[in-house]
Parts: sequence; structure tokens; C-alpha cells
Amino acid sequence: MMEIVGFLSNEAPDDIHFTDESWHQYLETGSSSLEFTIQKTDAIYDIIKFEEATYFSIYEDGQVHVFIIAMVNENETTLKVTAVSNNTELNYEQAPKIENMTSQGILWYLERSFISNYSQIRIGVNEVLDRKRTLKYEGESDTKLARLIDICNSFDAEFEFVTTLAQGGKLKELTLNIYKENDETNQGVGRRRIDLLPLEWLPDIRRNIDYSGMITAVRSTGKDGLTYDSASMTIKNVDGQVEFVKNEGDTFFRAPIAANLFPTQLRMSGSNLNDIYHERKYQTDYETVNELLSHSLRLLRQNAYPKIEFELEMTSAQVKEYGLKIGDTLKLYNDKIKNDDGTPLLLEFRVSELIRLSSACKAVFSNFKKLKSKVPTNVLAMMEKLAAERIPYTLELSTNNGIAFKNGLGSSQIIPTLKRGAEAISGSSFVWYVNGSLSKTSDTFEVLASTVKDTAVVKVEAMVNGKVVASTEVTFTNVSDGTNGLPGKPGADGKTSYWHTAYANSADGKVDFHLTDNAGRRYFGHYTDYTLADSTDPTKYKWVDMAAPAEKIVKEQAVLKTDVKVTDEGIVTSASKTVNGQTIASMIAQRAEWVEIIAQLLKIKADMIVDGAITADKLNVAKLSSIISNLGEITGGSLTLSNHYPKKTFTQVVESNPPTYIQVKIPEHDTIMEIKEQYIRFKGTPSYMPIYATTYSVPNTVINQRGVFWTSSDYQSGLPEGSSSIEYMPVDGRGKTGIKVSSSKNIVLSSLNADIVLKASNYTDWTVSTVNRNVRWKVQGNLVIVDYDVTFSSSGNQAIVTVPTTYIPKAMMFTAKAWRADNTKDRNAQLNADGGLHILGAEANQRYCGQIFWAY
Repeated sequence: MMEIVGFLSNEAPDDIHFTDESWHQYLETGSSSLEFTIQKTDAIYDIIKFEEATYFSIYEDGQVHVFIIAMVNENETTLKVTAVSNNTELNYEQAPKIENMTSQGILWYLERSFISNYSQIRIGVNEVLDRKRTLKYEGESDTKLARLIDICNSFDAEFEFVTTLAQGGKLKELTLNIYKENDETNQGVGRRRIDLLPLEWLPDIRRNIDYSGMITAVRSTGKDGLTYDSASMTIKNVDGQVEFVKNEGDTFFRAPIAANLFPTQLRMSGSNLNDIYHERKYQTDYETVNELLSHSLRLLRQNAYPKIEFELEMTSAQVKEYGLKIGDTLKLYNDKIKNDDGTPLLLEFRVSELIRLSSACKAVFSNFKKLKSKVPTNVLAMMEKLAAERIPYTLELSTNNGIAFKNGLGSSQIIPTLKRGAEAISGSSFVWYVNGSLSKTSDTFEVLASTVKDTAVVKVEAMVNGKVVASTEVTFTNVSDGTNGLPGKPGADGKTSYWHTAYANSADGKVDFHLTDNAGRRYFGHYTDYTLADSTDPTKYKWVDMAAPAEKIVKEQAVLKTDVKVTDEGIVTSASKTVNGQTIASMIAQRAEWVEIIAQLLKIKADMIVDGAITADKLNVAKLSSIISNLGEITGGSLTLSNHYPKKTFTQVVESNPPTYIQVKIPEHDTIMEIKEQYIRFKGTPSYMPIYATTYSVPNTVINQRGVFWTSSDYQSGLPEGSSSIEYMPVDGRGKTGIKVSSSKNIVLSSLNADIVLKASNYTDWTVSTVNRNVRWKVQGNLVIVDYDVTFSSSGNQAIVTVPTTYIPKAMMFTAKAWRADNTKDRNAQLNADGGLHILGAEANQRYCGQIFWAY
């Protein structure tokens, strides 16, 4: 079970700081990796236990990413940690062999690979639930993650993992979402970013083109020799040209445009000059012609043209601005890299890998599709202008003499450069400020060392058409050689610092405070000092709400500072409030033997009172509540405990096959326990009743010197009295007390040496048959017993008893025993659905004696 032990943050002084962070996310495997470095000079770095299971989590846009440690590289000064996403735990276990000869759905394979029933993994979205495939896995060398990737590929699907944490940081569940793979109609993982204009101003775009492995003709064969030879299909491009075609009678699905652009020279050099296709054959387990056609078309779209991969780098600000996620589909427009016909490049692509560093980000894109613009030239120019206007301005500063002066000597000139994307902007003006005061408007600005006292902040605003489009600032310093100063403070004493943690249920740590138990506790507290023992004083800890958003937790960890000064006037806080000596003296008067506190309102916290300081003889109160104490012996008076519960409505299952549900409710009610000198009384919770019911059965109990009494009353009635409702019923001459059941209140009385008899609809006394007085029947629980001892004067079928149909599950046959040494005279006894029981073919003057019973 996971629990929070600390935070990694470069903003909060008391948290662990890190550098060189790198976060990689991968579309294909649905996983990610995280690297970062910790300086061992950080006093609390050792809260990370590398010999125990340690996890790290990142919160991003409401989603949590959990990582486990994969590798640690340590030297004397640093720790470099490599962690991988928690779903890669599937990589630590092998998937079992699967023998299969039939077509099955994806859930069937996931369950038998022990993936979907893996601890805390559940299936969320499943867009391929209706697809079936015939797969088998003969070896046991696959990891579960590799098996998952192969199963999804076989079902033309892609997947992602979503982690959910419970309160306090514990892992709640890992959800596996399965999508139809990205194609012309399906997005797959991620989003189609129609909210963004085509990206244009991203610098350093690189295009890699791979011509190897091209396929322009595909023949796919399915299960049991299935082919699509007699099928036909035609796919045209945006220009109306046939791009992919399967002609009737042709055994191959072909890509004619790609084949003409990239013909196979070796095949053309033979006898067939028209044989220009790069052919490939595939054996599959598909069971329908449509599945075979879709499979071949997908292979052609992926492999008929050269594979084009683009790489570009983004700043962290750009990734945040666009809100890029793994799998997102975007468009890219670039007029520096052109198509063969000279038109600017217009592509649709997906984010297949995202690498986020501390200062920049790198995105790797895949699934590139060329788009042909049908927009008129003048409209395209207008679109390009609109897109260009979205490119942000940046303002760069350079100096000819640096930004540091010594002894007030020298000067330095600042030269600004305004850019939009990679293009420098001319015709702009610059407004300069020094330490917040307007200085002048000019193309450059000179800073004189003599005007800088310690530091000076120079800010510049770039103006275009009278509007501020960008601003930045730089700080200049001026240091002076002075006389030798006083000796500095002694250095650290080399003590060991300790990290202390605790848990509670309030922001001040005082509710449910505990040093180790975090179960059900919402707040996490911590502090660092040089003492080994954890403090039991909640005020020593800095408390964090673990249910709050991550941004609120980086802020609550910040150190807050308050200045307190002692002056001749008194004590002055940072809010400039003064408490002078006279005020303090008027509130607290100290004597050798006591301290007198004079105040209209005085609040004393429990941890301020010394153990044993308040004794019983000093305590005189009319009302005392919320007390937890060892009170010792309590005498006299009475005690009433009561709890109030609101009305509750819910659904209850009354039958399991088929499922049958009813709406039931419990009314608003009080439960009460009352202790008096004569008796103890209890009133419980009303029983579940249908939603339309108005009367509810409430259990009540009374205990006194005469016995224990159980009653059932309406929930609006009060408690039964301790003595007035008691009824006795002598059962024999010895004066034993038995049981009496009241028709109005169902009172059940029990006392010492009593005989207990249960009476209910499923527990009855013997009932004499109305058909034959020598037959009787009774019900005990779910059993019906018929006792018979009968002799008939004539032969034939004889009725012996009729049992209410309530206790008849169905018509049944039994054996009626004859009073003989052998069983040749035994007869069948037939129970009909109407409750009538008959001995069939009874013999005259033959005695039949025994019992018949059945369950209902």
C-alpha cells in the first residue's frame, strides 16, 4: 500500500530539489519513463528508500502518472534516478500459453493472459468489443506487456493506461482503455485537434524519408483458406484518382499511383514490363472477406509510400500552450520544406512520442498524411496572414560590457532585438524604465555604473503600431571594494538532520493526530530538525491537504515568513500591530505562587494544560460534552445515548436469477439506548421496507430483573416500558415462564429455565389432515413433514392430506412405506401442484406407516 512520505519540488525550500529531469511518453506501448538527479547535499534526500518499493507521481491536468524505480546511479554527491510508469510492472511477469482453435473476443485473450484480472487493473473504454479473432500463443516467453501489445495489434486496436489514486496517495486502480486504431474515421488514443490552426512557426523542423520496405500490392488469406479473389473495392484520393483498388478476379489489392511513382525495376526488366508492383502475401486468422479487405487496405496505406518521419523541438511553454498529449492529431504547414510540385508542405500527423525536459520539449510525430489544399490563392494568403499573426513576439537583449560593475566605474549599452518566430522585426520602438521609473524611448540604452547603487533593474517594452507586443528586463549590479568585515558566523555543526512525518484530519493537525497511521486521515504533516524522535506536538508540523490539487500543494509547501520586532514601544509584528508593556501587564499578573490572567475571552488548548493540573474537586460544570477519559466509577442518575439518522433510499436485489430489484427505504429515525436504575432499554434501526410502505418494524429490547424482552413496534412509537408490557404464561405446575407472542406487538419473553418455542410462518405446530385424521403435517424452516399411519378398506388411489400451495414447489413423487418385512407392498405417493398428496394403487387392509418430507 502506497503512502506519501515527501515531495519533490524546486520551489518549496523544505522539499527535495531535483535537476536534469526528463519525461518520455510513448504512444505504442502506452508507457512512459522519468529521469531526474538529486543532490545528496539536500538534507532530506534520504527519505527515498531505495531498498524498499518506492513510487513517484506527477499530476498533470487532473491526471496522475505513477512511476516505479527502474535504476539508480549513485556517487558521493548525486543520485540519478530512472523510473518507469507503473503499468510496466506487466513487463516483470510472463504471460501464459494459450491453446485456442476458435474465434474469441479481446476480453477473452486479456483474461487468459492474466492482464485484465491483474491486481487493480480494470477495462474502461473498449471500442473493439464486437470484434473476434483466432489467436494462440504457444510459448511462455512473452511478458504481459508484450502480450498486450500483440493482442491489441491483432484486433487493430491501440491502448492507454489511466492511473487513479485514492485519498492519501494510495493506488486505487489502473484502467486500461482500448480504442480502434487511428485511421480515416477513428482517432484512437488522443484527440483530433481541430481547435488549432496548422502549426507553422515551429523552428528546426527535420524530415526523415525511408524508402525501404515499400509494398504496393497485398494478397491476404484468412482462416481455412479464405480469400477475397471475387470481391472488389475502389478507394479514390482527393483528386478523384484511383489510389487503391481490388478488382474482381485479381488476387491482389493494389496501389496503382504508388506503384507508378515507385516501380520495381527488377520485375520490369523481365518478360512482363507492366509488372511494377512490390508484392507481399500475408496469412491471417480473419474469418470474413470484409476483414481481409480492411487488413490489406490498411497495409497498403501504411507501406505504399515512403515512410516520412518529422522531428521538431518545442519549448515547454509551447507544449503547455497547445496542450499536446500523446496520440493527438494535428496539422502542420511549412513553406520551407516543399512538395515535389513546389507547394508548401501541408500534413496531418500524430504525436507518437513526447519528451519533456526542464527547459525544452521534443515531439516525435508519426502517421503523416499529405493533405492537398483546395483553398484559392487569395484565401490561402489570408490564412497564412492570420496564422502569422498568432506567432508570439520575443524580445532579446544583449550588452557590450556585461551587467556587472565595480566601484562605480564604466558603462554598458543594451541592444534590443524584437523577433516573431525566427524573423527579426524592424520598425519597432523601445521604451526604457529604470527601477520602475520611465527613463526614455530609444533604440538602445546606456547604463552608467555611477548611477547604479547596489542593483538597478532595467525594463524595456517593444512597441509596434503603438501597442506593447513584448517586454523583458535585466538587472545590473555594482560592487565596491571596502574594508575587511567582521568574522562571519560559525558554520554548521555537522549534526544529522531528520525528516519527521505525521497524519491528521484537520489543517492544524490536531484532529486524529497520529505519527504512523494514515488510514482515513486527509492531512500529511512534516518538518525537519536535528532530533531523532518525532514530535507529538501538531504545531511543529507543516500540514498539507492530500486531497487538494497539486498546484495548491507546491504553494502550501512554501515557507511563510513573519517578522516580529521588540522595540521600546512593545512587540511589533509584520502587520505593524503593537502590544505594549502596559497592555501585557494588564492581562497577566505574575506572583511567586500563582499567575493571574485577566481577560474577557480566554482560550486554553488541551496541550497547554500540564498533566494533573486540573483535579476533580476543582471541576464544577453544569454540562460536560465531547469527553474522552478514564472516568472510573460513575454512580447515580441515568444515561441516555441517542443518534439521529436521515432518510435513506436504495435498490435491493430480491431475486438473483433473473435479477429482480425493488426500491427500499429506511425512514428518518433515532436510535436510543437508555440506562436507568430499574432497566436498560434499546431502540434500533427500522427494517428495510418497500418505497411505498408507511409502517416500519423497529426492533426494541428491554432488560430488567425479570428477564429479557424483545418487541417490534412502529418506528414512530417510543421505547417499550421496562415493566408494564411484560406478560408471563405458565406452562406447567412448576411455574416455569414460557413464551407469549402478542398479535399487536409481537413481544417475545424469555427468562431463566424457560422453554423457548419459535412460532412463525415457516415454523408451525402439527396440523391434523382434513382428509384423513391419521395423517398430520408441519413446516420447519424450509422443510415440510407429512406423518402418516393409514389403512384403507378398499384398494385404489387414496388421498391422505392437502398442504397449502405456499409450501408446494412443484409436483413430485415419493414412496409410501407398507408395514411389512419386504418392500413389495410399498406404493408411490404423488404430490400434486395443488397440495394434494395421494397413495397410488393402495391395497385394501394394508397398513402404510412412515413420513414424507420435501424442501420448498
